[in-house]
Amino acid sequence: MKDSFPRLENILTFLQSKGWTIADKTKLFIYLDPPPHYVFDEPFQYTLPAREEIVDYKKFIWYTVNSISEFYEVNFDALYNLFSQKPEDYKKMVEVMTTAETELVSWKLDPPS
Repeated sequence: MKDSFPRLENILTFLQSKGWTIADKTKLFIYLDPPPHYVFDEPFQYTLPAREEIVDYKKFIWYTVNSISEFYEVNFDALYNLFSQKPEDYKKMVEVMTTAETELVSWKLDPPS
């Protein structure tokens, strides 16, 4: 397992930015409901540990990141590394990526002459 590990705050920020909402929070877990536009055959929630200090946090979060990478079809290592950033660095990286993505889409819609 890698020395750094995905931060709970970053994973929550990512999922909430995709429309996931906190359905419940206990001392041990945070339960997130999917955005309304996702329809599943069975009820589905992401379950995250409530704190990074719990036993087996790293193992639990490894499986969570794997699931998120498959769900959103994103490279596991890239997502793992992104989530492993300090929360303030994660937010800066996401802002830069969002700006670059917006500029790319804008360029595709209206390419330079």
